[in-house]
Amino acid sequence: EGIQHYDINYLWIGNPYLTLYENTNSFNKNRILGNAALTYQLTDQLSVRVRSGTDVYNDARAFRRAYSTNRKPYGGYREDNVGFREVNSDVLVTYADEMNRNLKYSISAGGNRFDQTTNYQYAEADQLAVPGVYTLENSRVPLTGTNNMYQKRINSIYALGNFSYKTSFYLDLTFRNDWSSTLPADNNSFGYYSANASYVFSNALDIEGSILSYGKLRFSAASVGNDTDPYQLANSFVFNQNYGASFRVTNTSQLKNANLKPERLNALELGTELWFVENKIQFDASIYQNTSINQIIGRPISYASGFSNIVENGGEVRTRGIEAMLSAEIVNTGNFKWLSSVNFSTLKKVNKTFLNL
Repeated sequence: EGIQHYDINYLWIGNPYLTLYENTNSFNKNRILGNAALTYQLTDQLSVRVRSGTDVYNDARAFRRAYSTNRKPYGGYREDNVGFREVNSDVLVTYADEMNRNLKYSISAGGNRFDQTTNYQYAEADQLAVPGVYTLENSRVPLTGTNNMYQKRINSIYALGNFSYKTSFYLDLTFRNDWSSTLPADNNSFGYYSANASYVFSNALDIEGSILSYGKLRFSAASVGNDTDPYQLANSFVFNQNYGASFRVTNTSQLKNANLKPERLNALELGTELWFVENKIQFDASIYQNTSINQIIGRPISYASGFSNIVENGGEVRTRGIEAMLSAEIVNTGNFKWLSSVNFSTLKKVNKTFLNL
């Protein structure tokens, strides 16, 4: 009937022409990005900034599978629609001053509201009644589909402090606390803390030589929290294909967990930067340790439970490593410059504690 394609193998190799021109995937995405900020200088030292940004898009997708496709002999048609909206707003109050000509500082405090909504729906005709007519109405079998909405909100407060002494010593302190809607109500708060210190000893010791032109030591310590995706706390039924005139519902394959805790990552780093021969040779090296605690994972469980995996907090994983990079200016004639670099890294990851299986 002119609808069966020719192929050398009808089991697993697809006809290239059919794949390229008939089995198409189309995407039509409209997106709007925008932000606005207002800063008001109350005094020479005190300022207030209000800022808001948004990201909104709609993505319409269509998937066509022609008659006689090896994996779909009756063809198929599917439509997906993805709607996404994100709004991120914050307010920040900053006070910056200097105690004397050598010691300068700035202190900031503020709050943030993050809202995210995703709407996802699809409908599929798994077999076509009439070849070449790609509509949902042209379905040889009952339509399948779903309609989901995912919402997430994070409320935050934070503070920052920056201190500098001459051009030699710098100290940055940060604090932030989030309250996330995706975690249990009695355990939805988690904090971020960090301290970064650097000592430019080439400036402090007034080193001016042809060998060492710049030298710095740095140290940082941080602890970062994290939440999870929406709707990981309680199981709900999802609609399945109807049985005659009766509808059916079933469990999802994943067992949710109402006792989830926020993830935590603790990080330490010690490093140095050394520049030589008027900055023509640069060396950067650091050692670090990262410790992950309560990672939110999906762990496989027995199918006899009615589920294939469970959402829960993992154990403790510690990573230690070394990173180094050497860069050099090989040639610089004015009209021609050749820069080259080589780097080295190694790490070791250890599971300190495991899940209670």
